[in-house]
Amino acid sequence: MSDKHAIEVFQDLSILGPETRRAELREALIAAAATPWERGIDAEKDLSRMARGDDVLVFQRQSDKSLPAARLTLWSREGGYTITNIVPREFDRLTYAQYNGLLQEFERLIAKPAAFDRLRRRTLFSPAVP
Repeated sequence: MSDKHAIEVFQDLSILGPETRRAELREALIAAAATPWERGIDAEKDLSRMARGDDVLVFQRQSDKSLPAARLTLWSREGGYTITNIVPREFDRLTYAQYNGLLQEFERLIAKPAAFDRLRRRTLFSPAVP
């Protein structure tokens, strides 16, 4: 960070719209998966056992020169999904910058295209606190 007095925070992302269209949103998110992201079906199966009826989506990516390999979990909420966790696949933890970079990349490549281009939903994104 350039300002040593700034507070670093983990950013949040929710994709919200009419509850009656959540199934469409789910399909749009799956269809929008694009390199370097792919659906983590095995991880979804594992989480679904603990989800108690909630719908869970998992996406994962391999590492590249800009971001580490990670797994991202979307948990169903009324009217959509919220990213509840992003975990590294090769390290013990992510820095704020890595976590936020992964979240922003997922938003840009998958969430926004699924929400806007396909369903005219809105994404709620809370940026870092300055």
